[in-house]
Amino acid sequence: MWLRAKAKAKAKAVKRTFSYTKSYVTDVARSARVNLGRNDIVISLVQIWRQGRENYPRYQSSCESIWSVLGRKRVLRTGGGNLIGELGPHNGVIMPRGSHYYIKNIKDQVRDIIQIVVC
Repeated sequence: MWLRAKAKAKAKAVKRTFSYTKSYVTDVARSARVNLGRNDIVISLVQIWRQGRENYPRYQSSCESIWSVLGRKRVLRTGGGNLIGELGPHNGVIMPRGSHYYIKNIKDQVRDIIQIVVC
């Protein structure tokens, strides 16, 4: 019983709120990150990619990722180039650990995308 009370007290202590205001990357920067929050198992951030910026291939062996598009369309592909999906504004995907993938802009515009990582 005391373990449940201890866990409940800890849960109350770690609640956090956050907000995001759209920001822009400069001509010099290739990309930017805005941290929304993190704790011992979750990292949440917004990635902003400059016009024409391609994303590098990703692989996370021990983490799950949630991607949610804020701006215009993005294309997600597997490491082998197979289409995972075209994501428009407010669409997303959950990538299981061990997935190989990359994210590509469809047009040359600055893009905002939310990434949530759970390890």
